[in-house]
Amino acid sequence: AGAALPANAVDGQNVWPLITGSPGATNPHDYYAFSNNGQFEAIMSGDGRWKLHFSHTYRTLVEAGNDGMPGAYRQETVARSLYDMANDPYETTDVLAEHPDVVARLDAHAERHRRQFYEAE
Repeated sequence: AGAALPANAVDGQNVWPLITGSPGATNPHDYYAFSNNGQFEAIMSGDGRWKLHFSHTYRTLVEAGNDGMPGAYRQETVARSLYDMANDPYETTDVLAEHPDVVARLDAHAERHRRQFYEAE
C-alpha cells in the first residue's frame, strides 16, 4: 500500500507466496496470536490445528437491539482450554488434559510473544 511501517515491532510475516499460490510456498508462522484491546487471549499453531485459549473475559450479546436501540450484553469468561481445530472447528470439546505436549509448545510460543509484544511496551 506504500504506507510506512510502524516503529514498534510487528508480529506478522510475509505470506504473499501463500496467498498467490506460489509453488513450494510455506507458512512462515510458527503460531498466530489472538488479542483484543491489548489482552492476549489465545494462540494457534502455525498449521492451524491447535488453539490454546488463555483465561479471559469477553462480552457477549444477550438480546439484539431494535429500532436503533442498543442490545443487551453480559460478560462471560473463557477458561484456559485447548481445541483441536481440525476435528472440532466449533471449539466444543476442550482437549487440554489429553495433549500436554501441544500445550507446552504453544505456551513456549506464547511466552516469547508476551515478552516481545506486551512487556516491551
